[in-house]
Amino acid sequence: MPFYKLSTQPSDTAAVKVQVEGHYCISMIDGGKGPSTLLPIIFDTDKVFGQDTTFSKAHGFAGKSVNELIASKQSGAAKTSSAFAAVPSTKLNAGESITITSYYGKVRRSEERRNAGA
Repeated sequence: MPFYKLSTQPSDTAAVKVQVEGHYCISMIDGGKGPSTLLPIIFDTDKVFGQDTTFSKAHGFAGKSVNELIASKQSGAAKTSSAFAAVPSTKLNAGESITITSYYGKVRRSEERRNAGA
């Protein structure tokens, strides 16, 4: 489960405060009649939006597949937080649907993720 955070607290002061709190996300796709499958998370905003700091266009998908984005190295430190459940590929016939369930949270330290939701 990825953990992503800013490295310092954003504020308009002369003092710098180190940020240890962060966020996590876990997502799964409902298998219908079978077991649910955990989905990979794309948490690096640069991978999705490229250099678009307004986050209005997903430039990262231009010429890249979801599988390529998942396989590339991600960085979640010192960036605006994000989390996107990545469905590598799926085919739906007419009238079929899938359900993606995601849980988002915030913890004080990375180690607390394993106890989240317990």
